[in-house]
Amino acid sequence: MTQTDTRQVTSGMSEVTLAKMGPFLKKANIAVLSWTAASGAPMSTPVWYKYEGGVFLLHSMHPTGKTRAIQRSDAVALCVQDPAPPYRYVTVAGRAKLVFDAEASDRLQKYLARAYFGRVAGNYYLKNVASAFEGEHAVIEITPEKTVAVDGGEGINPVALAAMKAMRKIPGL
Repeated sequence: MTQTDTRQVTSGMSEVTLAKMGPFLKKANIAVLSWTAASGAPMSTPVWYKYEGGVFLLHSMHPTGKTRAIQRSDAVALCVQDPAPPYRYVTVAGRAKLVFDAEASDRLQKYLARAYFGRVAGNYYLKNVASAFEGEHAVIEITPEKTVAVDGGEGINPVALAAMKAMRKIPGL
């Protein structure tokens, strides 16, 4: 079961439930997946994901550093953030499972390419870039065990938030 910490934090942002962050997680935000390498060193890589039914789904080729690490230890962390105000993020510590199902992996890869690039560019990516990757296609399923979700826009006046976003675009401010 997913745990969510709902304490107030000193930055003025409030931690919120994962359910409330659902619309944010449905957007094509880049996530960062972290795992432990065989040497014991922490490793991270940016990834595309799909959030569905409380589970994070990622596509990967196998073998890669991340898939070999997941086979050794299923403990991973995933961070999804919005780099623009109001600076929302969801951090998950959980268990990852590799699923070697060619049809499911193909469906997920197509969904992710089109979600992140758009239909036309996604199809180009699938045909001309992804088709060159070697290895076996796999789905990485991440089941959250601990989740921290923060929405920096909670309680901020909408006019002030709009002003913050506008000022961010002005060089030197």
